[in-house]
Amino acid sequence: MGLVLVTVVLATLVGWLLGGRTGRLAGLPCRGLPLLGCAAAAYLAGWSAPLLGLPARWTYAPGLAVAGALALAFSVRTRTLYGAGLVGTGLLVNALVVAVNAGMPVSAAALARAGMSLPAALADPRQVLAGAGTALRALGAVVPVPLPLRPAVASVGDLLVLAGLAELLVTAMLPRGPSRQAGPSVRHTRTARAARPLAQSRPAAQSRPAAQSRAGAQSQPTAQSRPAARSWAAAQPGHVRVLGPRLPAEDEPLPRAGPT
Repeated sequence: MGLVLVTVVLATLVGWLLGGRTGRLAGLPCRGLPLLGCAAAAYLAGWSAPLLGLPARWTYAPGLAVAGALALAFSVRTRTLYGAGLVGTGLLVNALVVAVNAGMPVSAAALARAGMSLPAALADPRQVLAGAGTALRALGAVVPVPLPLRPAVASVGDLLVLAGLAELLVTAMLPRGPSRQAGPSVRHTRTARAARPLAQSRPAAQSRPAAQSRAGAQSQPTAQSRPAARSWAAAQPGHVRVLGPRLPAEDEPLPRAGPT
């Protein structure tokens, strides 16, 4: 808890130095709050179960795993908040280490550097002493944090959780840009822009059959008038219309001249 409080204070100071305000935390758009509430409940249940005498492998590890999965789901659902993904990843890493070792392995050397006693650390039922046969020893509590009032030893998963919490606070305090305010509507805007050229091309594609039909309609009278023209030409003698006196055909006898 000491590391969490120190992280919150330092992240708040960094947010103020960058021009942020704590008042923006209340007006931050947040979806998926039930997921966040369930993640906190699962973490608290798993964290407190070993204190009641229940085995950490079957209580603490599942609680961390469920909390980490819900935090990742919250990060995916809520795009306007940053840091929840790191928190979920850190919780899942801690859950894996606790599950394979029946507790969080603690390094004796890290305890000495942090100024903590080994018996006091092992009094916590959620922690075990790291040894040669410890699985995933590098992911255990191997990072000493010599705080003045409450020293601690952190694991890799703890550092990821603290980093995600700090990022969440700092980014929430800063003024949000248009992309963060819009959220999912930005994707809809991009989709509409991408679909606009298709919508513009559809009338042109639809107008082609109409143009072809109009051209066909214009050409139909010409096609229909051809038989009439042919019948008119066939009705004329010699199939040729002659202006003036009619010339005789080839098989027609010549007219006789009258007496002069």
